[in-house]
Amino acid sequence: MATTTPMFHRYHPDCQTAVNNQIQLQIYASYIYLSMAFYCGRADVALQHFTSFFLSRSNEWKMSAEMLLQMQNYLGSHITLRDITKPDQDDWQGAFQTLECAFHLEVILTESLLDLYELAINKAELQLAHFLKDHFLSQQLETLFKLHHFLTNMRDIWSIEDTLTEYLFDKYTRHNRL
Repeated sequence: MATTTPMFHRYHPDCQTAVNNQIQLQIYASYIYLSMAFYCGRADVALQHFTSFFLSRSNEWKMSAEMLLQMQNYLGSHITLRDITKPDQDDWQGAFQTLECAFHLEVILTESLLDLYELAINKAELQLAHFLKDHFLSQQLETLFKLHHFLTNMRDIWSIEDTLTEYLFDKYTRHNRL
């Protein structure tokens, strides 16, 4: 009886676990951004550009998680999904606080991606490292720098409870793409 070799190479178990954790984090980020988007879309908040941006980030993180899931399948690895916890808050208390939370979330995601990349390099999983570099890292750093730029600009013009500032900043970002 002939034995067949597996079609795909399973990568190091530490990498497999770390990828599953990254998937979990990205789905959680998508969930948080969804909450932020619909907070900004409320009639009493009415920051449509922020709504669009946060919906876009939610979709991007969901699609990125799906890419990692497909990669796990392609490499013959096991996918482990867990419960997604709800965001810590539903009322984001204004554009500035929401944007600040988004920035901190992106920092966490960036650090996690960099840790995963470093793990892949250390475990000689070059296919995983190249995948992360090609599909995630540069785009993630670009997003982080954009958010930092807009957050810095918003801090420069911010006045506590000044809804006019939020409105004007929302208008400004329409032309300068968040």
